[in-house]
Amino acid sequence: MNASFPKQLSLTEAPSYLSSIEEHEDYFLLKLQGAIDMSAIAAGRPIMDKVIKQHRLLSKHVICDLSGVEHGDTASIAAVIMRLSEVKKAGKKLVFCKVPELLRNIIDISKVDQLIEIHDSAESAARTIQS
Repeated sequence: MNASFPKQLSLTEAPSYLSSIEEHEDYFLLKLQGAIDMSAIAAGRPIMDKVIKQHRLLSKHVICDLSGVEHGDTASIAAVIMRLSEVKKAGKKLVFCKVPELLRNIIDISKVDQLIEIHDSAESAARTIQS
C-alpha cells in the first residue's frame, strides 16, 4: 500500500451532511453526519455535485460511513439510488458502512440493501472493494 494514503481531502465547500472525505488508494471514504432528509438533499445537491467533480469522486470506489447520521428519510434513499447509478456508470462500487438503526429500517423496507452492499465497518467494506 502506498504510504501517502489515506489523505484527508480539504473541503472548502460541502453540503451540511458531508463531514469529511478520506482518499485511500482504491476508494474514497465519505463520512456523513446530521440530518439527511429532503431539505438537506435539495440544498446540498449542487454543492455535492461540485465536490464530486472537484475531488474526482467517481474515479474510485466510494464507501459511505453513515455512523454520524442522526436522521434520514425516503428522500435520502432516493438520492443514494441516484448517486449509485452515477457510480455504477463509472464502473465503480458504492458501499455503505456503520449504518445506524434508523436508516437500516428505511433501507430494509425500501429494499435498497439489494442494490448496495452494507458492512459493519469501513475496513470490511474496503476488503470487499479490493477483492
